[in-house]
Amino acid sequence: KQAQAVAEQWRQAGYRAVAVAGTSPKSERREAVEGLRSGDLDAVACVDLWIAGVDIPEISAISWLRRTTSLVSWRQGNGRGMRTADGKTDLVILDHAGNRHRLGHPLDEPDWSLEGWAERREQKRFPIRECPQCFVCLPGGTKECPECGHVFRIWSREPRQVEGELVEDVQHGPTFAEERSAAQGLEDLIRIGHRRGMANPWAWAHQVLRARKAKRARQPEGSATGGARADNDALRPLTVKGDGGAAAVALTEKPAKGKKARRQSTDSSGEALAAAADPAAPDLSGLRYGKICILSDADVDGSHIQVLLLTLFFRHFPKLIEFGHVYVARPPLFRVDAPARGNKPASKAYALDEAELTAILDKLRKEGVRESAWSISRFKGLGEMNAEQLWETTLNPDTRRLLPVQLGGMDFAQTEGLITRLMGKGEAASRRELMELHGDSVEIDV
Repeated sequence: KQAQAVAEQWRQAGYRAVAVAGTSPKSERREAVEGLRSGDLDAVACVDLWIAGVDIPEISAISWLRRTTSLVSWRQGNGRGMRTADGKTDLVILDHAGNRHRLGHPLDEPDWSLEGWAERREQKRFPIRECPQCFVCLPGGTKECPECGHVFRIWSREPRQVEGELVEDVQHGPTFAEERSAAQGLEDLIRIGHRRGMANPWAWAHQVLRARKAKRARQPEGSATGGARADNDALRPLTVKGDGGAAAVALTEKPAKGKKARRQSTDSSGEALAAAADPAAPDLSGLRYGKICILSDADVDGSHIQVLLLTLFFRHFPKLIEFGHVYVARPPLFRVDAPARGNKPASKAYALDEAELTAILDKLRKEGVRESAWSISRFKGLGEMNAEQLWETTLNPDTRRLLPVQLGGMDFAQTEGLITRLMGKGEAASRRELMELHGDSVEIDV
């Protein structure tokens, strides 16, 4: 299908072109070969069909539209056009996939060896020099372009000498390994990754935490570094999806007996380990992390999950809420991509809701951006974001939005009564009464 689409674009541009594939009848393939030889065809689009075993010296241009890591395919494919023919003076290779950087210039002589594939895979990319005038790709080290005569500039830098006296620098900061070992949690590691200039500090921080957890798992239980808890233990995520969140309410609202009670006790201990706080502890001296953030989608379902988790924390970890350690992350609902305008480069902006989206669009209009120039994307959930977007909008301590969870104007007893009325089992009549009294005072999405 791709070959047919490319051939159709060539035909629309005025070229006589056809597409062939491995499933094409032999008669069609023969006609395509004869058409190129006789000049009745200008181009043929194919996929892995004429890499080897085809002799068409009249080919004067090859266009690579896909990536390959095979040196054999790269050299044999280009070799189809390197044969001489009457009236043929050169071969043009259009590499749209960057294969030349991985596999070298077609005229380079590879450094053949008997090393295994693992060793050859570690080789560096081949040096390629691109002419800034005619954009032809030349072997590395070429000093003058043979096509347009452009002379490449040779950069040189003379060493600068200054007067002074060498002294030993004994004042230095901690090494990278020391900083990594001293980090107490995810946020500390992320800050180190940013300071060290890493491309994705969030992924690196999670990798370090996983390595720590695996190391502790290999330690004997009685060792100094083993055991169930450690000062830099990673926070275990509590995942609630859809109606499965009802389990959290069941855990918080109704005590159980027998095996079910023991299972719920185990679950409760697991959540205590995740929060690094014992529900029965009189204080929070064992708290490992300063912020416990609830992440959910920016829609009604996400709000439902937030309520379920807040009920869980209120029932089992009320001190976390009382002392301001629980937060609700606010991921964006919209993303606006704007083109470059004037001296400003292309930009992207995230909007929390419709009001922020309107403000962003009004600002773009004032800057002279046309209505059809920008694009608006709506996130259906956190799962639609890639790792970089999730880090940039929801996890990065410098750019994220967190809503602190507080008791508000009611005291603990009043809040407990309201939570029981809204989330407790056997309170259907109370919830019905609330909806009848206040159902017309809020705008809901149904």
